[in-house]
Parts: sequence; structure tokens; C-alpha cells
Amino acid sequence: MYAYQSFPSKSKFFNSYFNTLAGSKQLRTSLENGDSEQKIKKAWQSDIDEFMPIRKKYLIYPDFQPIE
Repeated sequence: MYAYQSFPSKSKFFNSYFNTLAGSKQLRTSLENGDSEQKIKKAWQSDIDEFMPIRKKYLIYPDFQPIE
């Protein structure tokens, strides 16, 4: 968020691949709206909760505790 806020030309901050790399336009919209880091993380939480059990089936090493 700091990088976007500090960038002198907001219209040039996002390249044509940003939404694809982020997975949707949700992150871009959140940054443009000035949402806090906590709000952005909270928006991702349900997707993370859904993904973690799927991920666990494919691990070859012990799992780790995600950083809060």
C-alpha cells in the first residue's frame, strides 16, 4: 500500500498484468481505495481458509503455521 501511495503517477503504477498476477481486480481496487493492510488481508481470509485443506493433501514436508 505504501508503494502505491508514494508513487508519483498513480495512472502508471499498475501494469497490464497486475490483475492477472493478483488473481482478480480486488487488490487493485483495494489499493486505489486506500484500504488498510488489515482490511486487504481480511478480504483474502475466506479464500485462504478454503485453500489450506486442499493444499495439505499435496505437501511432502510438514506444514508450517502461517504468519499472522
